Amino acid sequence: MANSSARQSGQRGELARSRRWPALGLLSLLGLVSCTTPQGELVSNTDCIASTALATYGWEVAYFPERFRNEVNRHRVKVFASAELLNRNGEQPEGEVIGPDDEGVWWPLLPPRPTADEVDERRDDDFRYNDPPELQRMVRYVLDCEDGKFAITDTMYRDIGRALRDGKGIQARYSMGQVLSTTIVESGKTIEVVPAPALDGAALPAGNNSTVAVLYVDSAADNSAADGTPAKPFATVTEALAEAEPGLIIQLAPGDYNAESGETLPLELSGGVILQGDPENQGKGITISGGGDFLSPTWAKQNVTVVAGEDSQVVGLTVSNPNVRGSAVWVESGSPLILKNTFADNHREAVFVSGDASPRIESNLIELNGGNGVSFTRDSSGFLVGNSIRNSGYGVAVSDRANPTLEVNQISQNRSGIVISGSAKPMLRGNTISDNEQDGIVATNDAQPTLEGNVLTGNGEFDINSNSTASLKGVDDVSQLKVQGEF
Repeated sequence: MANSSARQSGQRGELARSRRWPALGLLSLLGLVSCTTPQGELVSNTDCIASTALATYGWEVAYFPERFRNEVNRHRVKVFASAELLNRNGEQPEGEVIGPDDEGVWWPLLPPRPTADEVDERRDDDFRYNDPPELQRMVRYVLDCEDGKFAITDTMYRDIGRALRDGKGIQARYSMGQVLSTTIVESGKTIEVVPAPALDGAALPAGNNSTVAVLYVDSAADNSAADGTPAKPFATVTEALAEAEPGLIIQLAPGDYNAESGETLPLELSGGVILQGDPENQGKGITISGGGDFLSPTWAKQNVTVVAGEDSQVVGLTVSNPNVRGSAVWVESGSPLILKNTFADNHREAVFVSGDASPRIESNLIELNGGNGVSFTRDSSGFLVGNSIRNSGYGVAVSDRANPTLEVNQISQNRSGIVISGSAKPMLRGNTISDNEQDGIVATNDAQPTLEGNVLTGNGEFDINSNSTASLKGVDDVSQLKVQGEF
């Protein structure tokens, strides 16, 4: 990219003057919740009983094959000893704790550091090297309400917790599984929804930082003299990807992007490339549709719209693949971020995760898909957080040896909510699983999910249906649920 510096300079000068492009900046990318409700979405109110923060320590070790020792995208991370502590309304938890920290969060005692022998025992045959154990800290902030659990920010956790400690009532206004606003009932005072801090592991751009390269794409543009600036955008994402560098943002204008508009599908993202539309409006009006052949190392030939690789990001888009066996986003490796998109009318999955991929799939609207909403397969892991998944086959399917964490998702009106098979061991925490046609949670084969604080209601046959040979872990009181199997 010989003209990269000149292009970036021109972009920075024109960015503030451009009106046709969705806002580009840190706040538009980072918000867990949005004050903008997509047109036609139902807005509901619910009373809330607690503001919680789950503080987790975990020792992790990164393993590398010898010949890729210095390439971070060819590593495999394994989790060893961990400890967690649930904070409620900012009060000090019982027992031995550490804190509070500057965010008002209390922490559990440190788990034991893994020994050299333990690290060696977990090493796969083709991974000969490893980094020293690293202690990871993570906090999940959740608003616990009558209608379910919702992801919130650290500031909201403190403000709402303070009000609840003082005996005041809290009511949340929400849509698509996301909080729009909260109100103190007695005074009518609104506790503002504020943008969240940077997501764990997400290499997001720093707003208008001059070091971030941006290429603009508009499907209605004349590409005869395109250079990727706002004044002369490329007509296709395919053109922009041909000039992609690590960390590049590809910013899409409203419009339709498909084979008819000149795209070559699937769009394959790698090297930290960020494909962005309008996250504040959940990708409304910016649609990538259709698909092309992708040869998956673990599932053979597939029909896919976007392949999210390495540390890439898919943010604020509407993605649809009606082709036979069509999936919207395929994740085979690495830790991409899939944030605040709409996935609808896909012949199969909205997001299919395979290999040893560990994506973060957050705050997406996933509906009307012929297959599953999201599938985790093979040795995949990662986080599925704060999504609304509805009117699909299975809301979420977890199979093979996958072990993702599913937190505070709204999973409703699917054939079944969450189906776990093979020897999969996912963590299901704080999800609302309701009004699914058959069952809420299904466990088969040797699956062993861990269930903590999920809300199950209105499911057609059973809330929990298990014929797994393994016992389910951490199962809450099931006396008020429709259950089948041994727990």
